[in-house]
Amino acid sequence: GLTALEAMAAGGALLCAPRGGLPEVFGEAGVAIDPEDPAALAATIRALAADPARRAALCAAGRARARHFDLAPTARRLDTLRHQALQ
Repeated sequence: GLTALEAMAAGGALLCAPRGGLPEVFGEAGVAIDPEDPAALAATIRALAADPARRAALCAAGRARARHFDLAPTARRLDTLRHQALQ
């Protein structure tokens, strides 16, 4: 997941296999692709290359999504959960 987060934080349009925990990481901010279908991957890359507005939207969504995984907000959420559990 860290590589996907780094790509999103850097403003890349993310194409990612929907396996493991990756769908939780990229959510709606990436395009799920089957890594075992090279024709679909190529078609997706061509479609994104021809659609600058879609790329820009994915890049913006990726940056926003990556901010949800920033350490400071995550630490605050965990701290809140710990306090709730102790009450």
